[in-house]
Amino acid sequence: MHRDFADRLYLALLRLYPAVFRARFADEMLALFRDRHDRARGARRLGAFWIATIGDGLRGAAQAHAASPPRLVGAMRLSSVGGDVLAAVRAVVRSPAAPAAMMLLTALTIGTATTVFSLADAVLLTPPPFPNPDRLVMIWERREQRANNSAVSGHEFPVWRERAKAFDALAAYIYAGAGTTLTGAGEPLALIGVRVTGSFFDVFDADPIVGRRFRAEDDVPGAPPVAIISHSLWRERFAGDRDVLGRAIRISDVPHTVVGVAPEGFAYPAMAGRGPDLWTPIAEPIRLYRGRHYLYVVGRMRDGIALRDAQADLASVADALAGELPDDNKGHGVIVRSLAEQLTMQARPGVIALVSSVALLAVVGCLNLAGLGATRTSALGAAYMLRLALGASRARLMRQLATETLVIAGAGTLAGIVLAVWAVRVLPRVLPPGILTTQMGIDATVAAGLTLLAAVAALAIWIGSIAQLPSSAGTGSFHASQTGARAPRRLTPTLVVAEIAFTVALLGVASLLVAHWQRLGRVPVGFNTAGIVTADIALSAQRYADPLEQRQFFDELVAELRRTPNVQRVTTSNLLPLIGSQSSVALTIEGQPTPRRGQEPNVPYQSVGVDYFTTLGIPVIKGRTFVEADARLAVPLIRWYAQQPRSPYEDRPQPMPVAVINQAMAERLWPNEDPLGRRFAIVQGPMTTVIGVVGNTRMLTRERPVVPELFLFSGQEPYNRVNVLLQAAPLDLDALGRRIRAVVRALDADVPVIGIDVLEDVTASELSKPRLTSLVTSVFALASVTLMACGLYALIALTTSLRTLEIGIRMALGARPGSIGWLVLGRTAALAAAGIALGLALWFPLISVLRTQIESFDVELSGPLPLGIAVVIVLATAMAAGVVPLRRALRIDPAISLRP
Repeated sequence: MHRDFADRLYLALLRLYPAVFRARFADEMLALFRDRHDRARGARRLGAFWIATIGDGLRGAAQAHAASPPRLVGAMRLSSVGGDVLAAVRAVVRSPAAPAAMMLLTALTIGTATTVFSLADAVLLTPPPFPNPDRLVMIWERREQRANNSAVSGHEFPVWRERAKAFDALAAYIYAGAGTTLTGAGEPLALIGVRVTGSFFDVFDADPIVGRRFRAEDDVPGAPPVAIISHSLWRERFAGDRDVLGRAIRISDVPHTVVGVAPEGFAYPAMAGRGPDLWTPIAEPIRLYRGRHYLYVVGRMRDGIALRDAQADLASVADALAGELPDDNKGHGVIVRSLAEQLTMQARPGVIALVSSVALLAVVGCLNLAGLGATRTSALGAAYMLRLALGASRARLMRQLATETLVIAGAGTLAGIVLAVWAVRVLPRVLPPGILTTQMGIDATVAAGLTLLAAVAALAIWIGSIAQLPSSAGTGSFHASQTGARAPRRLTPTLVVAEIAFTVALLGVASLLVAHWQRLGRVPVGFNTAGIVTADIALSAQRYADPLEQRQFFDELVAELRRTPNVQRVTTSNLLPLIGSQSSVALTIEGQPTPRRGQEPNVPYQSVGVDYFTTLGIPVIKGRTFVEADARLAVPLIRWYAQQPRSPYEDRPQPMPVAVINQAMAERLWPNEDPLGRRFAIVQGPMTTVIGVVGNTRMLTRERPVVPELFLFSGQEPYNRVNVLLQAAPLDLDALGRRIRAVVRALDADVPVIGIDVLEDVTASELSKPRLTSLVTSVFALASVTLMACGLYALIALTTSLRTLEIGIRMALGARPGSIGWLVLGRTAALAAAGIALGLALWFPLISVLRTQIESFDVELSGPLPLGIAVVIVLATAMAAGVVPLRRALRIDPAISLRP
């Protein structure tokens, strides 16, 4: 626990002492506290330390007030408060079972709720760590028959920047892509690079801690290459040396002058939870790149401009541009979205599910606290009636119960805070990458929620306790069968029914999420990953600028790796399956009407090597796959924009461009026709012939349906960043890793191997987020079932003890054990049935909301099994909770129960 927070808690405890006492001894007591706190933290005994500190503080405060003269006249004296606190501590220590259970329950409820609320606060509520984050937006191009989030064309962004009036600054960025490496400063290091326009850091109002921002003259074609490096790269590779400013570093074999070091924590745009290592100017004539949709645009709105005003402003610019360039821009629009919303879109559904689950758990916990409070008061009913008989008022007893509640809830809250502080430190380490965009912690918002929940928990205990207080001393003996006998029938059954209802809802949601995750794991992906190792290798974009040189390097690498013992096949692909990333291209189909620009069929594609389909076990349905003889001199095939240079080998004799398609693409583009021999053009490239049809695969995610997919040959469409796939038996990751690194080093010592992993583990990570959501929700559901069982047990035990006289009379009159069992368990069954019915009524609206968040096309969130499992578990738990009280009832001796 942080020192400042611990000091504040202890100073709050010292407020219980008289003012004169504090003025004289507070400084010495605080110093002693700090010394003991540090030692306890070092010994990892903070929990025991705080329990002892609170107990000593309460006893000392009571003694100090008793020794001090009263200072209040006509009001409750502080000595009375101290006496109440001391009496409360004694009562808790004298009968610790129920208070300990309530403390534990309070700690678990507050600890789990605070942890999850901290996660929700970091993901959904905390704004991005930039100045005036509410003014930051992400801007997308909207095109017909395209996804809403479309990259912006090169010729459109400059017009937006010039004509839009609602923004202080607009900037564009692109990912530097494969082959961004740092050389000449130790071992070659693969970097995450981002290329930006000159106003990028102006949009975020981020000043480098060393150096300057980019200037307009840095972002023009032919300008001297400059770079701003990240704070982490500055620390790790350059040892935080401020003399790095002005130094020339080699980025992808091109000397760049360092003009700045980004501030610590500036990590935009992040990739898989990791920020860029450096930023460089785009420095291209992007205005000429008409139709090249490759820019991501961010902006800072002017002060006082609302999001809808910015949307309207850019929409008018887009409409005007569509009128000026109808062939290129007809149907183009814009989408302006707040940056905070953009950053949380992917994580939002899972976090909402977790928050919903923990909210249900908190409700169940508070209901159970009320039930435990009622049970404890009922068990002490005779003592309270005796106090009433001796002249104590009911208000006095309520005040004493309030003090005991504060002691119990306070201790439980402190333990919950300790649990939450630990969990907040651990949770970010186990979360999948990309969920947290800001630091997770217990800030003012979380602290306010924690305080509110602690107050609700304390109120629940107190309400449950005072509801069981007898209204007056009454008459007659203090027989157990008569003390407070009416109260449980008013309050406690209602609490238990509510507990069961919320438990059914939570358990139903958890069962459904687990079923959803398991179904995702069983969805056929169409390829095999067993026994395959993948290595991510990137070539310098400068040194290997010629696509033929890129192909030659990887051809030599594959040929050498095939000589490795136990390696059966080696192939390549520019993308790995199920990593959540894909590239798409627009096609023009030969023999079909030419669509208007922007309306062409758009399909995902990959560039793969020989043996790719055999290695992954993808079946060939028709035709053939790629062979070495398909390799061309004129590469690459895809020409993204008109200004892209053409290959100097286009006029030489060489094999025709070929492609392999999946079955879904064949059915979409050539229904009821043989696709073999059909031709299409990719963007502005040459006509490409279909030579084969393979089985459908899910390359992007298991949650989406099979889509048309295009496979190009790496011998015709090479890339400078490639995943090399090795199939080996037996699979020895360490040995293969050493072999891969040695071969790469022999070919080029400056080429980094970014990562080596087992393909099965890479593809399994796609299930990490749904698995985490279902796991955490299941933990909360099981905790809720446990709490419900405790509440039911307390209720049945209480009602059984209060009906001792009735049970004794029945047994004396010859009642059989079966009828006594029905008397006890029948009430349990009735409460369980009522709770289950109410829980079902809660479950259906919850699942409707959940379905809108995570339902996929192929994995439905429906069916009676998850709900049936929840009902069976709750009913079985409820009946099991009555077994022990039933056995106790059957052992009642009628003679003892009838004794006055």
